[in-house]
Amino acid sequence: MGYIKSQEEIAQIEKALARPVYRNSQRLAIEFLIEKKSLSRILPPPLQPTDTPLVVASVGRWQSNVVGDFSGAAIHVAASHHGVLGMYVLAIYMNREHPIIYGRDVVGEPKKWANAELFKGGSLVSALAERNGRPLFSLNAELSGESGIGPAQSFTYNFKARTSASGYGLEEDAILTKTTWTNDFRVFEIGEGEVKLVGGPHDPLEEVQPIEIIRAIYSEYDTTGTCEAVDKIDSATFLPFHYGRMDSWNLLDSNSQISPHEELTS
Repeated sequence: MGYIKSQEEIAQIEKALARPVYRNSQRLAIEFLIEKKSLSRILPPPLQPTDTPLVVASVGRWQSNVVGDFSGAAIHVAASHHGVLGMYVLAIYMNREHPIIYGRDVVGEPKKWANAELFKGGSLVSALAERNGRPLFSLNAELSGESGIGPAQSFTYNFKARTSASGYGLEEDAILTKTTWTNDFRVFEIGEGEVKLVGGPHDPLEEVQPIEIIRAIYSEYDTTGTCEAVDKIDSATFLPFHYGRMDSWNLLDSNSQISPHEELTS
C-alpha cells in the first residue's frame, strides 16, 4: 500500500485498469445534427467525418469497479477510423477526481471537473451540467416508450497527448485510442428532447450548436470497456486540438477573471 507497489499489487491494479466495469448506469442522451463543415473542422486527423454530422450530448451516473461511483456529462461527435464508426469524445466532465485521472491517464479522455445531475419522473427526464458556477448544458426529454435493446457494442475515440515540459508543443506525437464498449441494456427508451448548450472561453460548446434534434434516449445498463492504441498523429498537427481540449490558460490570470456570480448575472 506504499509508494512502491509490489508485483501482486501491480497485477491487481492492471487488472482493474485493463477492464473497467460500470454497473447500474443511468444516462440521458440527446442526439442532434450540426453543420457538416463544423463536424469536419473539429475532428482531428486521422479521424474522418461521417456522412451524418451527428452529435450526442449526455448526462449520466455510474458505479465502477475502478473509480467508484460518479456522475458526468459529455459531448460525443460521430467519426470513423479506417471504416470503423464510433464517437469522438469532444468534451467530457466528471464530478469526482478518480474518474478524471483514470480517463485522462489511461484512455486520453479530455476530462474536466463539473457537477452533473440527472432527474427522472415517469416519462419526463431532465439533466444538467455546470462548471465553476456556470451552466454548460441542459437536457430535457419526454419518453414515448421502449425501443427494444440498443446497440450491444459501441466505440469511442480519444487522443493521448502530453504538453511539453518547456510549455512549448507536445512531448511526442499524440496517440489515437479506441475503446470498445460491451453494453448490457435493461432499459432503452426513446422520445423527443431538447438541448441547450452554453458556450464560454474554456468550454466553447457554441461550436456544436444543434440545427436539428433527432431523438432522446434514456437507458439503464451495465457496460465493460477495453482500450487500445490504434494510430498516431504528428505532434504539430495535433497541437491546436490539444490546447482546444484544455482551459484557455491565457485567460486565467488574476486580471482577467470574472467571478461565477458576475458572469451569470451580467
